[in-house]
Amino acid sequence: MYAIEFETELKNRFIEIKDFEKIANKRARVIILIADDDKIQKVKQNSLAGALIEYANPKLIEKEKDIAWQQVSEEKSAIS
Repeated sequence: MYAIEFETELKNRFIEIKDFEKIANKRARVIILIADDDKIQKVKQNSLAGALIEYANPKLIEKEKDIAWQQVSEEKSAIS
């Protein structure tokens, strides 16, 4: 996977992509996030995370949550 991330001012309906030649004629998924009062709001009703969860295995999601909570617990213990 090849990913590009950048910030720009939207001045018209076109967004210039630097080094476009590298990705010309490729299929791309485009997500536009607009900052509003220092909070990123969803452009579409579904967030990227929500879209990923739609296709994820529920058992793996629970396993990831367990691992994350265990790491938080261990970090808190190390600080104390």
